Amino acid sequence: MKNFRTTHPETGLGWLNTRQAAAHCSCSEKTIERAVRGHRLKFKRLMFSSRYRFRREWLDAWINGEPPDTGTGTPSAEQARNSESGPGRF
Repeated sequence: MKNFRTTHPETGLGWLNTRQAAAHCSCSEKTIERAVRGHRLKFKRLMFSSRYRFRREWLDAWINGEPPDTGTGTPSAEQARNSESGPGRF
């Protein structure tokens, strides 16, 4: 089973649960859960559980309206449109 540390080894920032994430964002837990279900907020799910964990930087990006980083390495459609050297361009 994956063990979530309370603090990140490099940044010293910790994982937040849904209640802590809602407090950080000054919103309700329901709002956080809706953002997760709508794939608008990056999260990690605890193994074999419906519990979520969040990083402060992910929450801050969501608050600022930035799309969640999926970690695939491919740009989103909007990023490709806004890029000067997007796909098919030289």
